Amino acid sequence: MTTKQLQYIGPHAEIELAATGDLVERDDIVDVPAEIAGRAPAARLAGALDDLAAAVTAAAEADLDVDEQITRARAVAELRAEIAGLDHGEGLLAQPDNWKLVAAFAGTKSTDEEQ
Repeated sequence: MTTKQLQYIGPHAEIELAATGDLVERDDIVDVPAEIAGRAPAARLAGALDDLAAAVTAAAEADLDVDEQITRARAVAELRAEIAGLDHGEGLLAQPDNWKLVAAFAGTKSTDEEQ
């Protein structure tokens, strides 16, 4: 079984990791099955969401002429389409404010050295 080591960096002092039943304190490192760990979102996702928030705010400004309203509405639509096409991740790693990947390994860790 492939597992990943994740570190809990979220806002709570302690949480229960329902998938494993473990109690996890902030900054703890835990081994979880790869299927539960999942994968992080695309690097561009956070920036695209920030860009979308700014574009929506800009589109809502008063006193825009019709051409500028259309231009800003198109910018919002393009960002929404981009975001829809990005990988939003899955599992615990889809929550980058709560979890970060420390290491991934397959099977049992081995301490044997080659001779």
